Amino acid sequence: MTRTLTTIALLLTISGRLSPLAAQTGAAVVGKWDIEFARGQRVENDVVTNIMAKGKITIAMSGDSLLATLEVPPRPDGTPVPNATIGGRFTDGAAVFVQKQTVQLNMNGEMHSAEATVTWTLRANGDAMTGGIVRELPGMSVPTEPAPVTGTRSKA
Repeated sequence: MTRTLTTIALLLTISGRLSPLAAQTGAAVVGKWDIEFARGQRVENDVVTNIMAKGKITIAMSGDSLLATLEVPPRPDGTPVPNATIGGRFTDGAAVFVQKQTVQLNMNGEMHSAEATVTWTLRANGDAMTGGIVRELPGMSVPTEPAPVTGTRSKA
Protein backbone atom coordinates (compact mmCIF):
# COMPACT_ATOMS: atom_id res chain seq x y z
CA MET A 1 0.00 0.00 0.00
CA THR A 2 1.28 3.46 -0.88
CA ARG A 3 0.27 6.59 1.02
CA THR A 4 1.46 10.00 -0.07
CA LEU A 5 0.99 13.10 2.10
CA THR A 6 1.02 16.36 0.19
CA THR A 7 0.12 19.76 1.59
CA ILE A 8 -2.99 21.30 0.01
CA ALA A 9 -3.75 24.23 2.31
CA LEU A 10 -2.21 25.70 5.41
CA LEU A 11 -4.40 27.00 8.23
CA LEU A 12 -3.61 29.16 11.24
CA THR A 13 -3.42 27.66 14.71
CA ILE A 14 -2.42 29.71 17.73
CA SER A 15 -0.79 27.66 20.45
CA GLY A 16 0.48 28.54 23.91
CA ARG A 17 2.00 31.52 25.67
CA LEU A 18 5.51 32.59 26.67
CA SER A 19 6.72 33.70 30.06
CA PRO A 20 8.88 36.87 29.95
CA LEU A 21 12.01 34.81 30.71
CA ALA A 22 11.20 32.28 27.96
CA ALA A 23 10.52 35.14 25.54
CA GLN A 24 14.01 36.51 26.14
CA THR A 25 15.56 33.05 25.71
CA GLY A 26 13.53 32.47 22.52
CA ALA A 27 15.02 35.53 20.87
CA ALA A 28 17.68 33.34 19.19
CA VAL A 29 15.08 31.95 16.76
CA VAL A 30 13.66 35.38 15.89
CA GLY A 31 14.54 36.42 12.35
CA LYS A 32 14.34 35.25 8.75
CA TRP A 33 15.65 31.78 7.91
CA ASP A 34 16.31 29.83 4.70
CA ILE A 35 15.19 26.30 5.54
CA GLU A 36 15.01 22.81 4.12
CA PHE A 37 12.16 20.71 5.49
CA ALA A 38 9.94 17.71 4.78
CA ARG A 39 7.09 19.19 2.73
CA GLY A 40 5.34 15.82 2.80
CA GLN A 41 5.98 12.14 3.22
CA ARG A 42 5.58 9.03 1.12
CA VAL A 43 4.79 5.87 3.10
CA GLU A 44 5.05 2.60 1.23
CA ASN A 45 5.01 -0.73 3.06
CA ASP A 46 5.62 1.21 6.30
CA VAL A 47 8.81 2.77 4.86
CA VAL A 48 8.76 6.58 5.15
CA THR A 49 10.44 8.75 2.53
CA ASN A 50 10.47 12.47 3.21
CA ILE A 51 9.58 14.79 0.32
CA MET A 52 12.03 17.62 0.93
CA ALA A 53 11.58 21.28 -0.05
CA LYS A 54 13.32 24.59 0.51
CA GLY A 55 11.57 27.68 1.75
CA LYS A 56 11.76 30.62 4.11
CA ILE A 57 10.43 31.02 7.61
CA THR A 58 10.27 34.36 9.39
CA ILE A 59 9.87 34.16 13.16
CA ALA A 60 8.82 37.19 15.21
CA MET A 61 7.82 37.92 18.78
CA SER A 62 4.19 38.96 19.19
CA GLY A 63 3.56 39.95 22.77
CA ASP A 64 4.44 36.86 24.77
CA SER A 65 4.02 34.47 21.80
CA LEU A 66 5.91 33.64 18.64
CA LEU A 67 4.56 34.00 15.10
CA ALA A 68 6.12 32.24 12.14
CA THR A 69 5.38 33.01 8.51
CA LEU A 70 6.23 30.11 6.22
CA GLU A 71 6.90 30.74 2.52
CA VAL A 72 7.16 27.61 0.38
CA PRO A 73 7.76 27.11 -3.33
CA PRO A 74 4.93 26.08 -5.68
CA ARG A 75 3.70 22.49 -5.59
CA PRO A 76 5.27 20.05 -8.05
CA ASP A 77 2.42 20.76 -10.52
CA GLY A 78 3.26 24.50 -10.39
CA THR A 79 0.28 25.52 -8.23
CA PRO A 80 1.33 28.34 -5.87
CA VAL A 81 1.08 27.77 -2.12
CA PRO A 82 -0.10 30.70 0.02
CA ASN A 83 2.09 31.78 2.91
CA ALA A 84 1.08 30.32 6.26
CA THR A 85 1.20 32.12 9.60
CA ILE A 86 1.61 29.79 12.55
CA GLY A 87 1.42 30.69 16.24
CA GLY A 88 3.79 29.16 18.74
CA ARG A 89 5.60 29.37 22.01
CA PHE A 90 9.07 28.85 23.39
CA THR A 91 9.35 25.72 25.55
CA ASP A 92 12.15 23.43 26.69
CA GLY A 93 14.79 25.36 24.73
CA ALA A 94 12.90 25.23 21.42
CA ALA A 95 10.35 27.23 19.48
CA VAL A 96 7.27 25.00 19.05
CA PHE A 97 4.63 25.78 16.42
CA VAL A 98 1.44 23.77 15.87
CA GLN A 99 -0.16 23.93 12.43
CA LYS A 100 -3.28 22.41 10.90
CA GLN A 101 -3.00 21.21 7.29
CA THR A 102 -5.35 19.67 4.79
CA VAL A 103 -3.38 16.87 3.16
CA GLN A 104 -4.03 14.73 0.11
CA LEU A 105 -3.66 10.98 0.63
CA ASN A 106 -3.20 8.51 -2.22
CA MET A 107 -4.15 5.12 -0.83
CA ASN A 108 -4.05 2.29 -3.38
CA GLY A 109 -4.72 4.76 -6.19
CA GLU A 110 -7.67 6.47 -4.49
CA MET A 111 -7.28 10.13 -3.47
CA HIS A 112 -8.60 11.30 -0.07
CA SER A 113 -8.33 14.57 1.86
CA ALA A 114 -7.61 14.57 5.59
CA GLU A 115 -6.78 17.06 8.33
CA ALA A 116 -3.29 16.73 9.80
CA THR A 117 -1.74 18.34 12.86
CA VAL A 118 1.85 19.35 12.19
CA THR A 119 4.19 20.22 15.07
CA TRP A 120 7.35 22.15 14.20
CA THR A 121 10.11 22.14 16.85
CA LEU A 122 12.94 24.54 15.99
CA ARG A 123 16.21 25.46 17.72
CA ALA A 124 18.69 28.16 16.81
CA ASN A 125 22.39 28.20 17.54
CA GLY A 126 23.87 31.40 16.15
CA ASP A 127 23.08 31.43 12.42
CA ALA A 128 22.16 27.73 12.24
CA MET A 129 18.70 26.23 12.75
CA THR A 130 17.85 22.59 13.42
CA GLY A 131 14.66 20.86 14.32
CA GLY A 132 11.95 18.52 13.24
CA ILE A 133 8.39 18.20 12.01
CA VAL A 134 5.93 15.60 13.29
CA ARG A 135 2.70 14.99 11.33
CA GLU A 136 -0.30 13.36 12.98
CA LEU A 137 -3.36 12.12 11.10
CA PRO A 138 -6.42 11.03 13.12
CA GLY A 139 -7.10 7.32 12.73
CA MET A 140 -3.83 6.65 10.89
CA SER A 141 -0.61 5.25 12.22
CA VAL A 142 1.79 7.51 10.38
CA PRO A 143 5.33 7.19 11.80
CA THR A 144 5.96 9.89 14.39
CA GLU A 145 9.73 10.18 14.08
CA PRO A 146 10.42 13.86 13.39
CA ALA A 147 11.27 14.71 9.81
CA PRO A 148 14.35 16.97 9.72
CA VAL A 149 14.38 20.76 9.45
CA THR A 150 17.68 22.55 8.83
CA GLY A 151 18.38 26.15 8.02
CA THR A 152 20.61 29.18 8.07
CA ARG A 153 19.82 32.75 8.97
CA SER A 154 18.88 34.64 5.82
CA LYS A 155 21.30 37.33 4.70
CA ALA A 156 18.58 39.26 2.86
